[in-house]
Amino acid sequence: MISAILYAMPGRGHGVEHAERCIRDAIVEGRYRPGERLVEQRIAQDLELSRTPVREALRRLEADGLVRSEPNRGATVRPVTAEDILDVYELRALLESHAARRAATRAGPEQVARMHVALAGFDRAVPAVSTIEGVRELHRCNEAFHVAVVEAARDERLLRMLRRTVDIPLVFQAFRRFRAPGGPAVQRLPPPGPRGRRGRRSRSRRPAHDRAHPPGTRRAVAGSRLRDRGPLRPGRGLDVNLVLRDVTLRDGLQDEVPVPTAAKVEIFDAVVAAGVVDVELTSFVRPDRVPALADAAELSARVLPSSPIACSALVLNRRGAELALGAGFERLQFVYSVSEPHNERNAGRSVEASRTELAGIVSDAGASARIEATLATAFGCPHVGPVDPAVVLDEARRSLDSGAAGLGLADTVGTATPAETRNLVAAVKDLSPGIPVGVHLHDTRGMALAGALAALDAGVDRIDGAVGGLGGCPFAPGASGNLPLEDLVHCLDATGVDTGIDLDLLLDAARIACARVGRPVASHVGVAGPRFGGTAGTGTRGATPVRPGRPGTRRS
Repeated sequence: MISAILYAMPGRGHGVEHAERCIRDAIVEGRYRPGERLVEQRIAQDLELSRTPVREALRRLEADGLVRSEPNRGATVRPVTAEDILDVYELRALLESHAARRAATRAGPEQVARMHVALAGFDRAVPAVSTIEGVRELHRCNEAFHVAVVEAARDERLLRMLRRTVDIPLVFQAFRRFRAPGGPAVQRLPPPGPRGRRGRRSRSRRPAHDRAHPPGTRRAVAGSRLRDRGPLRPGRGLDVNLVLRDVTLRDGLQDEVPVPTAAKVEIFDAVVAAGVVDVELTSFVRPDRVPALADAAELSARVLPSSPIACSALVLNRRGAELALGAGFERLQFVYSVSEPHNERNAGRSVEASRTELAGIVSDAGASARIEATLATAFGCPHVGPVDPAVVLDEARRSLDSGAAGLGLADTVGTATPAETRNLVAAVKDLSPGIPVGVHLHDTRGMALAGALAALDAGVDRIDGAVGGLGGCPFAPGASGNLPLEDLVHCLDATGVDTGIDLDLLLDAARIACARVGRPVASHVGVAGPRFGGTAGTGTRGATPVRPGRPGTRRS
């Protein structure tokens, strides 16, 4: 795989060879992401190629392992496996070792001094990793040291190869999970297996779907495999690859009295310090309709340049997408409702018009951003009642046809039962193999946590939540709080799913967020504290209950 990524293979014809090189570079640079469909017409348009060599180039890339073909879906970028990441890190370690040996014999006094300064800064930063600033400084010093070593080696080809291994998207996806206290670390990578011929690790005999997970996460099993593995027992370490996305700063605050931008940055830092690696930061919508998010551009400017984690923005139309892309976002959540009445109230247009907007946003963004489609009122609508799952599946299919790189199912008003959640997630997963599917659940009727576990059983890839159970939709009557993220983390930790999130620090984030809006922490674990005083599978300091504060006044 690595040789396929780093070196272009010679082709039989100039047109095909040129197309293969262009597509390979686009995959390596991250313009096409793992699991993304490679539509010949779109590739030809994006890369200014003709369709005939594109078809042959995709066949060659499939032979190289960068692309795979799937029934009824055509070619997709091959998902990254843990062994791919290990291969890249092994290669990088060899290159850096070679660079260090060369630097030891070629470095001048000034370069040696630079390396000493970088190492001293690294040593100073290590004790401060309990803060976000400390983590950022640690990363900066580490990078400075490696740059100094490579430059001292005086080998431009070696420098280019090292940079290439750093820039490979799969390495970045793995690296950004290596964060401060309590989070995933390098040692969580699967240990090298027994060596086979030519010194390479023997490939695991486990199925590919069980090996295809990045470090710091577990594999999310599909269908009913959780049941097949027996009862959930504390500390069992279930093989689940799950992203927990925090939506406090967007959904949690959008129906509240506006919070100062500085307070939002404080909430963001607290959530990241707890170990959350995916945050929906804000929404680019009309400030007269959602005043609480009027500072979207300012918040983005203060957070994105130094953010150590993945951040996304929610948009409802092309204008919002333009603003989000201009602010530096590389991941957008385009939301529209499967219910006509709700979509008219929320987005001000018909469902068909929103779908047209989605296609336009995907076209505008090109390779600069990943666009995911979230289907609101997927389980029920406050205006029309129950929603037919067939309607949701049809919209999911249309969203994918419009170019969406991922799907989300939103229980906007908290009506979904666990069985409904499991069945719909399973159906959408079957509809879109290789496409990440997430759920966004509101806890209006106390079913969100049960629904999240049912979604996990069906193989969901991402679950949204907000600290303190904050949240609500201004345009959906009765849509109250989100699934409390700390309740979800507490439950998953207790059942053996390693979330990589520190529950104590997450509860601190909940207290901060709720204090800023004048509300009590509404989560169960926030009020009662962790079970057994935090001694059984929660990884917490102890059970200090959060005393309910004085509720504020919700904006009508």
